[in-house]
Amino acid sequence: MTAYYIDKHSPDLGSYQFFQHSQTREWQWTWREVAKGVEYTDDSTWFGSLAEAMRDAANDWESNGNSSNSRFAGMLRGLAAKAEKRNP
Repeated sequence: MTAYYIDKHSPDLGSYQFFQHSQTREWQWTWREVAKGVEYTDDSTWFGSLAEAMRDAANDWESNGNSSNSRFAGMLRGLAAKAEKRNP
């Protein structure tokens, strides 16, 4: 599992965590945040690669009204490009 936080000093603000299925080798992201003491999670569908899952997480970030912090989506897309180069 790999996690990318909105703010590493305030992890409750939220993070995308990426998991690989042990049998199918597919990837999934989970969004986690804590608001007013209540944890909220949202899981994606499964993807054929880590790069696909990261790009989808970036799209999810932007489509849920978080375009004010587009640097975070850009970071996820940059990491997706690196992951794709490592595992074409």
